Amino acid sequence: MNQPLRKFGCRPWVVLCALIAIVVVIISAAWCFTRGPCRGLLKSTSTSDLGDVTSALPPSPPPPGVMIVADFDQCSGGSNLDTGMGAACPNSGCLPPNSLVETYEPGPDRDQCAVRLDYNISSWSAFWIKLPKLDLQPDYDRLTFEVRAEPGFETPKGVRVELKRDCVTKNGVTDCGKMWYKEQAFPGQADLNSEWRTVTVDFATLVKPDNSPLVGIEEVVFTFTGGFAGFEGVIYLDNVWFRQP
Repeated sequence: MNQPLRKFGCRPWVVLCALIAIVVVIISAAWCFTRGPCRGLLKSTSTSDLGDVTSALPPSPPPPGVMIVADFDQCSGGSNLDTGMGAACPNSGCLPPNSLVETYEPGPDRDQCAVRLDYNISSWSAFWIKLPKLDLQPDYDRLTFEVRAEPGFETPKGVRVELKRDCVTKNGVTDCGKMWYKEQAFPGQADLNSEWRTVTVDFATLVKPDNSPLVGIEEVVFTFTGGFAGFEGVIYLDNVWFRQP
């Protein structure tokens, strides 16, 4: 006589087997991720693992009343105003006896880049930053920048700061029709080789070509002359800003 099929329900031994299987899976997973081949998958991501993540972050907004011309944080020859910069000398190519070489690297005691200017001159050499025909007056009244000298050379007394407009470039040479300038002394001569100093160029102290306001300005230039900056040296510049009153 045929026996009826037995109906298996949720018997206690089935539940026990399932619990044992779950425990085995948990133990196996724990071993894999702590001592086995899976442990690299749970490696915590440190700042170094992210690479140069800070460079992808948007730049900080400028302080109130400030136009940032160049902070050099891109570590390349480009300003914050999307303009170029470079060296100028009496001779083509900035070769001796009047040379200036600009490089962009972390400044002394700084995490961000500055521009390093190595000059060796008999008369003069310069570092220029192009400007997009800025109308500086009446809104802005001064230019500020930070400077530091490299030990091992004569400490420079200062630099000639120039603002130019009506510029024409021909055969790689730029001539400007109007120029405002000042022989700007560096503060803190005693420790310029070991500390950053902020230099302020007041527009009211500039030698003017005429009574024209500072409008349509196309260049800011830092010119090194032998009698003022010394005939050989290294200068770092950083944070070139125009400021409002």
